[in-house]
Amino acid sequence: MPITKIVFIRAKKGCEEALGGVLLTLVQAARQERGCLDYDLHRAVDDPALWFLYQNWDTENGFQLHLKKPAARACIRDAQPMVEADMNLQPFKMISQPVRRHFHDEDALAA
Repeated sequence: MPITKIVFIRAKKGCEEALGGVLLTLVQAARQERGCLDYDLHRAVDDPALWFLYQNWDTENGFQLHLKKPAARACIRDAQPMVEADMNLQPFKMISQPVRRHFHDEDALAA
């Protein structure tokens, strides 16, 4: 059963852009991992220090394996000095079936 993980991260003042770069590196690596269904980075519109990662994994085990990968471990290590507090990870259970259309798809734009 798919599992959703949402991680809220607040950058320290002056570290907003650098933190975003570290997180983007993780996104690119995670999307290549087996079990990754979605992995997206978001930034708050009215608060440039606030970021969140939205992740869907095929199973909890897939997510746990992700955390052991070098890219995830490096991201956590590199991001730690740039964040105000602990990263706030919240697990969610997906109720609906995932949609495979994305905003940039021509079919999705025509719908």
